[in-house]
Formats: sequence, structure tokens, C-alpha cells
Amino acid sequence: MEKPFHIFNTLSRSVEEFRPLNPPTVTLYSCGPTVYLPQHLGNMRAFLFVDTLKRALEFNGYHVRHLMNITDVGHMTSDQDAGEDKVEKTARAQGKTPREVADFYIRQFQGDFGRLNIKPPNAYWRATEHIAEMQTLVGRIIERGYAYVTPSAVYFDVEKWRGPSRVGRLSRQSLEEQYAGQRLEHSPDKKSPHDFALWVLNQPHHLMQWESPWGRGYPGWHIECSAMSMRHLGESFDIHTGGVDLVFPHHEDEIAQSAPIVGGPPARIWVHGEFLQVGGQKMAKSAGNIERVADLADRGVDGDGGCRLPVGQSGHGGGRRRRSGRRSSASKLLVLSWCPCDTVTGRFSLQGKARSTTIQRNPRPVMNASVEEKVARSAGWLSR
Repeated sequence: MEKPFHIFNTLSRSVEEFRPLNPPTVTLYSCGPTVYLPQHLGNMRAFLFVDTLKRALEFNGYHVRHLMNITDVGHMTSDQDAGEDKVEKTARAQGKTPREVADFYIRQFQGDFGRLNIKPPNAYWRATEHIAEMQTLVGRIIERGYAYVTPSAVYFDVEKWRGPSRVGRLSRQSLEEQYAGQRLEHSPDKKSPHDFALWVLNQPHHLMQWESPWGRGYPGWHIECSAMSMRHLGESFDIHTGGVDLVFPHHEDEIAQSAPIVGGPPARIWVHGEFLQVGGQKMAKSAGNIERVADLADRGVDGDGGCRLPVGQSGHGGGRRRRSGRRSSASKLLVLSWCPCDTVTGRFSLQGKARSTTIQRNPRPVMNASVEEKVARSAGWLSR
């Protein structure tokens, strides 16, 4: 018997009682990695977050059907339509094919899941395995009048979708706010600089290309998640997860391109994990402060079987910031402090302040155990 469960929904900006479409089954879609470089601990925090959510759902009596995508084509270095395909850039630098690069980093990513004791999804699906589904979806969007074909790409008409308010459904920001301070690459083929590519055309130097009704080309980054989720979870599913950096543009655009087909956001609840902070700064390649899961072994940290990490005190994203700069209580710390154990007692309630107690069943050395315990106690996960 499933128990009451509450969660902060980025879409509504509120804590909601979770009610799945078809209880006790929960359909869960997670944005996975772009497989062009090793994933660092900041990247892995998003997947630890999802794992905690999934375990909490299962603990409360739900059966979770979990799908994760693997992006192996179409994600450009700008995170928009400009730049070079990230997988192809690595392939050229390493003298390999895009497939060889993707295969290598997928294996590495799945190995990191094992080291961190993250339960794998029911299925990983690669973008390149869903070209037909993406083309079918693009065709449907064109038929509904929300996309148009040009010599350079099939573009989604963002301003037609947003209407006079021009405000995003998920980010709740106007186009001007979202692109403030950015220089948009404005193709002369676009009706608006805010439009994004669903299918890219006439790029002869792009290594991965497929025939389509509009010409030879490859998919844009955003279309893969809509196509995969519709194919494997249906046109409406329960929960969509990702890092807070995906709220815009990726998830905003995903909702936009899906809504003309399904009548609204494809997922009922959107949950976003915050960044991993190191000394008050986001862990990122650009900051030069990244560490990989494999680096833990060099420090003698027991990763065999998955020693879990307290990966920061930033919780799940989407909450509005107060004037003080702090997030509302609904989006406070969700400590990811699972140790190598299977038993959990207490009631999970993802309302910012976790209320559960974790119990080790076969205790083993834990990285920075005193720090982990301190953080867990401060969040109320461990009895004082």
C-alpha cells in the first residue's frame, strides 16, 4: 500500500501531494548525460538526487518505471543551435568515431553508477536509436502549425507558442529575461532569434546525419527527450527530473515542443537538483574545480559497491529565491547521504526538510563520515 508522498514541483512552484497517473506505478523520466567527456561529481549529483527520489518512492510503496536518455548526437557546444556537436568534437580530437566516443563514455558513466551505488534505470536509451521517432514527432509539430521548414533547419516557432505574454511555462521568465546578456546566433532563416532547431539541415561537415522528409541532417538537442518519453512512457507521464541548469533552455523547450501534441507539459511534476557547491562555487569544468568519481579511489575512499556522498547542501531546484538570497523552505536541503546499506526507516517526504532516518546494515568505512553525519543530522535525517 503506497503512503502519502509530497514533492516540490518546479512547474507549480509549490509542494504537492504526489498522485501518480496509474498507481502504484510511477513513470519517471530522467535527463541523462551527453557522452563526450567523463562525468564529474557535480554531474553525478543530479543522478544521486534522482536515485534518492526513486528510493523514497519505492520505500513509500510505489513501483517506479524509470527511463534515462543518453545524448550521443545533437548537443552543441553552445547548448543552443550554434557551435560544434560535443560528441563529434571529442571524436575529432581523439581520432575516433562518434560511436566509439559515445560507447566509451557510456561504459564509464555506468561504472560510476555502480561505484556510487546508484540504482540504474529500467532502460537507457540513446538518441541515435530514436531517429525515426524524432522525425515522426517533428512532422506532427509541423502539421500543428508550430514549426516551419527552412534551408538551414526545421525550427520551432517559440513566439507563436508563448503568445502575447512571452513567459515560459517552467522558468516563468520572459524571453527577454532568459536571454539577458546573451548574444543570440540569429540565422536569417529564423522568424525570431528565440526559435530553436528541431532538425538541422545542410551541415555537410557534421559526421552523423540521416535522411529525412526535409533533407539530410540530424536532430536538435531538445527533440530527443520528447520523442523518447512519448515512445516509452506515453504522451503523459508522472515525473521528469534533471539538473537545475536544464530548466532553461532544455526543459522549457521540451515542454514547448511537446505541448502542441499532448495538450500541455508531458510530465505532471518537474523536479530539479541543484548544483554541487565547492567552496561556495559551482563545480564545473569552466571553474577548474572538478573531481571525478574515479578520483575518490586515489584518496583511499571506499567506492566498491557504492559509498554514497553528502554532495552539498543545495537541495532540489526551482524554488523562488527570497530577497535574502535564500530559497524558500520548500526547496531546502535534500541530503544525499546514502551509505552502503539497503534498509531505511522513517517516513520520506520531499518537502525540503527530509524527515527520515537511515540505518546501515553491514557498516563499512564511509568518506568523511563525520561530515556526512553532521550534514544529515542538520537536515533531520538522523535522530539527534
